[in-house]
Amino acid sequence: MGVQVASALPKGPAGALAYRKDIDGLRGISILLVLAYHFNLSPITGGYIGVDVFFVISGYLITSLLSAGQNTTGVLAPLANFYNRRIKRLLPMFLVFATVTTIVATVLLLPEDYIRYLLSLRDALLFKSNILFDRETRDYFAPAARELPLLHTWTLSIEWQFYLLFPLCFLIAQTKLDRRALTTLLFLAALALAAYSVAVTSSATDRYFQLSARFFELLIGACATRIRTAKRSRATDGIVALCLAALFVLAALFSPATVFPGANALFVCMLAATLIIFGDGNAWLSSTWLSHTGKISYSAYLWHWPLIAFLTYLQIALTPALSLVLIAAVLLLAHFSQIYIEEPGRRMKLSLGRSLSLFFLLPVVSVLVAATWVRWNNGFPQRLGSEATYAYRNLLPYIDTHQPQCHDFKGGDLEQCAVGDLSANTSALMIGDSHARHYLRFVDVLAKQAHIKVYGLSGSECLMLPGAKGGRFSDSCAEETARYYRLIAQSHFRYVLIGEHWIGYDPIQLEHLDGAIEKILASGAIPVILKPVAEDGTDKKACFYRHIKLRKPSDTDCAIDRDNSYARGAKAQVSQVFARLRDKYPTLRFVDPLDVQCVGPRCLAVVDKTPIYDDTHHINTYGATLLGKWYLQRHGNPLRD
Repeated sequence: MGVQVASALPKGPAGALAYRKDIDGLRGISILLVLAYHFNLSPITGGYIGVDVFFVISGYLITSLLSAGQNTTGVLAPLANFYNRRIKRLLPMFLVFATVTTIVATVLLLPEDYIRYLLSLRDALLFKSNILFDRETRDYFAPAARELPLLHTWTLSIEWQFYLLFPLCFLIAQTKLDRRALTTLLFLAALALAAYSVAVTSSATDRYFQLSARFFELLIGACATRIRTAKRSRATDGIVALCLAALFVLAALFSPATVFPGANALFVCMLAATLIIFGDGNAWLSSTWLSHTGKISYSAYLWHWPLIAFLTYLQIALTPALSLVLIAAVLLLAHFSQIYIEEPGRRMKLSLGRSLSLFFLLPVVSVLVAATWVRWNNGFPQRLGSEATYAYRNLLPYIDTHQPQCHDFKGGDLEQCAVGDLSANTSALMIGDSHARHYLRFVDVLAKQAHIKVYGLSGSECLMLPGAKGGRFSDSCAEETARYYRLIAQSHFRYVLIGEHWIGYDPIQLEHLDGAIEKILASGAIPVILKPVAEDGTDKKACFYRHIKLRKPSDTDCAIDRDNSYARGAKAQVSQVFARLRDKYPTLRFVDPLDVQCVGPRCLAVVDKTPIYDDTHHINTYGATLLGKWYLQRHGNPLRD
């Protein structure tokens, strides 16, 4: 992706590098794998490994460039030259891409998504978007991630972080160590970091975006520079053929469920390094069309993902035919980008200081100012028309009222998690997963009217029942659950409310509700179970905003059929569990929002031309507040004796 000067070991005059057409060909294969995967072309379910091949190529070429540019006068001159070349080579194209993407984002993205986009652009320009996505997205393969226009910049951030760490260390080591010692050091570092990546990677979400788990991939490329490139022969052609076959097999066998990076990435990188070592002069890798595809791969990589993200954002499905057309369009756009943007940028005669000022400092400052301005103006909903402006005017008083510091609460002052009547002597506790969090303002309405202070604590995908482990975060969930039930036993809460996405858990897990209720009753508190809101498996927020994004009149109210078929079996099982508990524990109370959300067979998803959902099954704070008020009016207050 980043490095586009295909080369072998240092050869030629004045630190020049001999051109390796086969490396461009390998890069061409890598970008085609990535495009096939991202555009959902079967059977390439693991085409993301093309990124790992890119990393190996980058490590190889960067180390070759550093070796060719080193001189006896020290490390500062070759280091400055290296960074100036990297900046002129990569950033002009990136800035053009970012400008075009930002224009489209300004037209399409909803206010909160627009703010998030500008923050991701800021981090991409600061070479740390991988850190942002690791924190906020975590799962590269999640459906929601396909709506992030700059998600793919995580790989560029990895490369730039490598550029900032590796060159200085390598150049210093090169002046202090002989070739054998330097080679030994490179191989030991690659081995140690590969072992670390294997040790810490147990799923595709553990370390996917992290430099620490990816650094070995670039170091494997660096190690390949220490092995003499084999001259072409029948034997080398056979090795290349076997490695390419293995690469394509892995691209078809791997999937989003494959543990990655770790050992699987190590295997891919070893194949890539072998192809570099034995591929010089290989006829197929050096073919004109494939090597040209490699030359334009950086631009193709930049352009392709926002196209996918914006189509996904508009809920436009990628059919195989459409995908092929779009891939062709991406490659054509990349061809012209390489001619008219990449090459002129590379040839600019600028000092390092001017390159930094023009291509780094000025864009970073501009984006920081723009992001702050947009955030202060709540994402400028007026960009999207009067209907969006009206909806966001209704939502504005309810933005950021979920008390995020109390989700996955790590301890501290419990008062920061209180809602309701904050001066009341009577207190209650609400626990659960993200559904407890989305009920916070619903409970706030009830608690204020009942003059009760409620502490709201929630955990990601956490079924907070003693003895039950729910979701991916079972260890932390178990710790949180134990801590909260100790709090229940030690405190004198009047009520303990439990809110969960009940149908998201196994019925066997729900049997632990008995133990939870008994612990609550033993503490002297009254247990209250919050039932779920309506859901049918479709994103109701997306349903509402789709016509706004497309600048079309609304053709649906996005309402939910109360007796829809989505998760019908799970809903029935949960109802049976609740019915059994109601008979077993007379003091147990239930709160059912469907009693006010639904009118006859239809359940509201939009109120006063404003969505009340955040996604498929979470209501927003506006919706939670409305449902709380309606519940009081129709059923009275369940938090009153």
